[in-house]
Amino acid sequence: MNAPAQTAGKFQTLDACKVVILYDGPEARDQAMRLCNRLTLQFDGDIDFNFKWWRMDFLKEAGLADLSAEEAGLANILIICANPAGRLAGHIKKWFGSWASGRSEQLGVLVDLTRTTAGEWSAVQATKQFLREVARRAGFDYLETSSVAVENLIHPTGPIHEQTATSFPIPEYLLADEESPAPEHYGLNE
Repeated sequence: MNAPAQTAGKFQTLDACKVVILYDGPEARDQAMRLCNRLTLQFDGDIDFNFKWWRMDFLKEAGLADLSAEEAGLANILIICANPAGRLAGHIKKWFGSWASGRSEQLGVLVDLTRTTAGEWSAVQATKQFLREVARRAGFDYLETSSVAVENLIHPTGPIHEQTATSFPIPEYLLADEESPAPEHYGLNE
C-alpha cells in the first residue's frame, strides 16, 4: 500500500518508505535486521518498505560512498547501527557530510542503534552527539535505542501499542499509599 507523507503542508503518495541501513559488522547488522523485520510485521499491509543495506567499511570506496549518499539523501528512515566500542571512522563522518546538508525537505527519522557498553561510554556519547547533529542538519527527527519506541521495535513483548507497566517508569509517589504526601513540586512546567 502507499503511505501518505506530508511535505510543506501538502500530502504526497510514497511508492514505498525508503529505509537506508548503515551498519558496521555482523552483530550490528543482526540488530538492525530485527528492527527492520519488526517494522515490516508491524506495518504489514499499510506501508511498503524499500530497504538498502550499506556496510560501513564498504563506504571507503568512492563509487559506493556516492551511491549510498544519494540513497541516504532520499531516505525516509536512516538506521545507524555502529560498533559501541569506539567513534565513527573518518570516512563515515565524511560520508555524512557529503549529503546531510543538501537533503531534500521531506519528513524522516534517523534511528541510532548504537548501544552504550561498559568502558566505552564517552566514545559512544561522542558518536550519539555527532549523529544528533547529522539528524539536525539533514532535517531528520532523531531516535536512539534508549527511546521506548525503538526498544519495543527491537525487543518486542507484544504489539507496539501494548506497553507493559515496566516500559514506563512510574514515580514513587504514585505507587505510595494514600497517606503519603504528594511531592512539593512536579518539574519544569509547574
